[in-house]
Amino acid sequence: MLVNLLENALKFSSPSDPIDVTVEGGGDRVAVRIRDRGPGVAESDRERIFDPFERGSSAGPGSGLGLAIARGFAEANGGRVWVEPQTDASSGSTFVLELPATEEGAALSKS
Repeated sequence: MLVNLLENALKFSSPSDPIDVTVEGGGDRVAVRIRDRGPGVAESDRERIFDPFERGSSAGPGSGLGLAIARGFAEANGGRVWVEPQTDASSGSTFVLELPATEEGAALSKS
């Protein structure tokens, strides 16, 4: 999920522009925000780009499966993925991956 979102951010940003990654935890959720400096996602595309074989109106080459797969994996793990509306006039997109938090040092049980 995270690799897909990072690859998309790199794909839609110029090589000289930074990509911001922030992690916020609180309560029982952890949110990872990935902000690029690309052309942004049109409001009309914000949900549609998560459908299989769909791409945004400013998308370049690709199959249109990456975001659908990322969302599917997130939901299978109790999380979600979405793109936030831009709050300022700068270009770019902010994608959010939110997952349930786990206890530090939690161990898998042996079966």
